[in-house]
Amino acid sequence: MIVVWLVYFFGFLGLSALLVLMWPNREFGWYYVVVTAMNATAMVGVQFLMRRYRVTVLENAGKLSKEH
Repeated sequence: MIVVWLVYFFGFLGLSALLVLMWPNREFGWYYVVVTAMNATAMVGVQFLMRRYRVTVLENAGKLSKEH
């Protein structure tokens, strides 16, 4: 989970830096770091919840054993 969060964090941070460099009169500040961390946390949280949902659906359908 931490590795996935780091990948999202640095990916979004790089994208933010690229966008800031493309538009003049913009500065790269702490705002972008905080927003990037929030986006990365939200994406990893959604992935974690969707994985739990998929496992539950597969268990209820009998395609995955309960103890797995």
